[in-house]
Amino acid sequence: MLLHFQEYFGLQRLYHLYLFRVERYLIDVCCLALTKLCVTVIFAVSHVTITILNRLLCASFFRLAIFLL
Repeated sequence: MLLHFQEYFGLQRLYHLYLFRVERYLIDVCCLALTKLCVTVIFAVSHVTITILNRLLCASFFRLAIFLL
């Protein structure tokens, strides 16, 4: 009977270790995906912002050049 308890608790411990590793793997994968998503959003927002600022500055320079001529 004692052997059965030891086997049961040994298997239960292995099962918990396996679940811990799976949870850590899932957390790592989710963190990596979230980081990649954040970096992509930051680059997209910065690209749009730079494009808008570039067009505004070009338009203002052209207006200034036409005004000065």
